[in-house]
Amino acid sequence: MDKFEYEGENYYFHKGQFYDETFMSVEKTLADKLAQNYFSATDYTSLSSEKLIEYIKSVKDAGQVLPAKNACVYGLEKFAYDRGFVGAALPMLTSVLRQTGSPREAVEAGKKYLKLLGGKAASVPFYTSLAAAFCDLGDYASAKKCADCAYRMQGGGKGYATELSLVYRRLKNESGGACGGED
Repeated sequence: MDKFEYEGENYYFHKGQFYDETFMSVEKTLADKLAQNYFSATDYTSLSSEKLIEYIKSVKDAGQVLPAKNACVYGLEKFAYDRGFVGAALPMLTSVLRQTGSPREAVEAGKKYLKLLGGKAASVPFYTSLAAAFCDLGDYASAKKCADCAYRMQGGGKGYATELSLVYRRLKNESGGACGGED
């Protein structure tokens, strides 16, 4: 649990949540101000790939999607050679772009990095997030292709509560059943 000061008061940050000095969760408006202050103090450009992933997760979990987006883009340029980093950061990038209401930008970023990084970009979380972005755009055929790719990569059925299964359920519900279900 990290302790820090903001406007003369002590606060704590732990697992994406901000707490006051009595360890009570703070309201969203204050949490946004605390997050902006807390994360702006970190120069993410000097972090290792592992620390940058931790930073991005923390920022994203705290609801700070624009700083998370910026850190993802920076990291994908700096650590493009690192399959582990790309595999973790790329799905987070497409996710935060969707959270900002930009599913088209998420799809464009996904296509860009697939072209740029090839197989290093391919992962189950990435294709799942890309499928969800295509669903957001109403492009169910492309969403199904991405979901099927993720399904094949994970080796078939892994349960009904995974993000991928939720994408398939969404495909079935929103496309009138024309695109639902795994191959």
